[in-house]
Amino acid sequence: MGFPSQFIRKTYEMVDDPSTDSIVSWSQNCNDSFVVWNHRDLEKHVLPKYFRHNNFSSFIRQLNVYGFSKVDPERWELAHEVFQKGQKHLLKNIKRRKPSSYTSALNHQQHPQGISSSNGSTETEEKESLKDNKNKIIKELVKLSQEQQNMRQCFQFIEQRLDLMEQILQQQLHGMDIRILYIEHKFSEIWNSREICKT
Repeated sequence: MGFPSQFIRKTYEMVDDPSTDSIVSWSQNCNDSFVVWNHRDLEKHVLPKYFRHNNFSSFIRQLNVYGFSKVDPERWELAHEVFQKGQKHLLKNIKRRKPSSYTSALNHQQHPQGISSSNGSTETEEKESLKDNKNKIIKELVKLSQEQQNMRQCFQFIEQRLDLMEQILQQQLHGMDIRILYIEHKFSEIWNSREICKT
């Protein structure tokens, strides 16, 4: 009987998940295609949950390997004759194509933002994705740098407080020493006076 590939099974689960319908869902007009409504959010929030990558272009290329085609030039609506809502048992019939059988279809697909392997736009999309990741890393580094600066200032404040407390303690100890010396002096005077009176 056979089983569907892991990629096809996970793609079906992703499309069939109602919690992400605002990002990817079955087509509203029929049950034999699905639509990626927001490929940026798909990269950020959905693809990493199901696959080891979050690259939309790689996801599309993989779909082409399995014979999916783009059915609407104005949006990312993709279809396969046996990839249908509620027909999960048909997934085992979706097989990988040989490279020669899908390269032509991949080269002729059009994307609103120009994702295509024939004109180099895929590289542009991947560069944009890398740029986004770079910006995220820079933001995180800036955030960490700011946190480090805040911690340094906090440590400096604590050190200053400890120095101040040490100064106050030393002053108090010095004051106590003076009072002790004064008491000893008075006690000595009183004792000497008593000795004089005795004589």
